[in-house]
Amino acid sequence: MKDEYIKLVLLRFSRTVEFDNIFGDQWLLGTYYEPIALEVIKSAFKKFDVDINPKIYLENFGGIFGDLIAGNAVVYDGDEFTDRWFKLIPANKQNIIDRLLKDSAANSLIKKLGPEALNRAIQKITSDIEDDVKVEKDLSSLSFLESIPAADRIVTRNDNLEKISEAEKILDDINGIISSSSNEVGDAIGHQREIIEGEIAHAQNVLKSPRFRISSLIGWLAPVLRYLSDKFAGGAIADAAKRLLELLITLV
Repeated sequence: MKDEYIKLVLLRFSRTVEFDNIFGDQWLLGTYYEPIALEVIKSAFKKFDVDINPKIYLENFGGIFGDLIAGNAVVYDGDEFTDRWFKLIPANKQNIIDRLLKDSAANSLIKKLGPEALNRAIQKITSDIEDDVKVEKDLSSLSFLESIPAADRIVTRNDNLEKISEAEKILDDINGIISSSSNEVGDAIGHQREIIEGEIAHAQNVLKSPRFRISSLIGWLAPVLRYLSDKFAGGAIADAAKRLLELLITLV
């Protein structure tokens, strides 16, 4: 039920003009998703006067973002040259948010009890969640991503076929785990599955190109590899994400 209340706060904020203004009316590079999501989360909880780490709630917002994509309230475009871009379509979001609120047991209860009940719930829930979070800064969380050099090297597939083939195999393995309809990883990422599958598909297309810019590929994959590594720390998919990034860095 904790997640239901967190989702309720984010859904209610998603109806506002302030939410729309965070996205703006322009196309946004895919790598801007996380900073925007963090700003949405911080803004949504501001009224409750709680001290939160917005990164903890990225998965909660990711589910809502996935629903907005499914309802064409967020659209994506781009190719291997432009990279992937997204844009919010405010006119398409209202029916989606209304449906999600209608299906929310937490929303029904708060409508009956009043706003102070939601305030008390959020105070308790965020306190519990923040106390439970243990921040681990080691290689398994891909903390070394910040030190990736801004290389501008063009990689030729034929000259680096062994490493590129290995990278393709790791990507295939990761995608296979995520895409399976009956596994804990697929269930855990929920609505983010479509986003991650699209990001992986783009990377696979780039790796098949005769020549590509390695810094662009790393920049594209780094956020999703960080997400998978953090979410499934200690597991096979986290190890695969770490190995893939380390392999790509050797091409810099």
